[in-house]
Amino acid sequence: MKPFLPSLLSGQRVVDRQTSLAGRARVLVLAMSCLVMAASVGYSEEQPHELPKPFHKTTPPLFQEWNFDQSALRDLPNGFTQAVGGSSGKGGWSVKEDPSAPSRPHLVEQRLQCAEDWCYQLLIAEGAVAEYVDLSVQIKLNLGTPTGKGGLAYGIQDDKNFYAAVVEPRTNEVVVYVVKNGEPTELGRESLI
Repeated sequence: MKPFLPSLLSGQRVVDRQTSLAGRARVLVLAMSCLVMAASVGYSEEQPHELPKPFHKTTPPLFQEWNFDQSALRDLPNGFTQAVGGSSGKGGWSVKEDPSAPSRPHLVEQRLQCAEDWCYQLLIAEGAVAEYVDLSVQIKLNLGTPTGKGGLAYGIQDDKNFYAAVVEPRTNEVVVYVVKNGEPTELGRESLI
């Protein structure tokens, strides 16, 4: 039995050394991770910071849907003003009943025609202020007019300074304009599908 005991004790020493090395390795890993964390915390001042959250400048309600069912027929819709650019004359916006309209029974119609290549009739929602917008509209164009177009104006500062996304049925395209001092500049054009 004596020969067995020294080998057993020497095996115990090996286990103790392995346990001791494993403990030292854990301490070393823990110390290294603390150093890495300390280095990253000290380095974080040079890293870019998250941008502040945007301030949404909106006038309640945040989401707005307009229909014209409560507006009087043949009048300007409630809560809207109109503006014109060009020589087509002011006016032309009115509420009309149309059973085929997607938002039946009422819709808003623009009847004036432009006498020149560039003119526009704006129907402006009163009190609508927003920095970030997601706009949509359903348009029914009167294709009997040679220059018939329709779209959305946004970023309106006044009747001579705004952006517009316009559908041109004659060319089957959507065109985006910026209008400054009443003069349009095309920003982009894309074919409709």
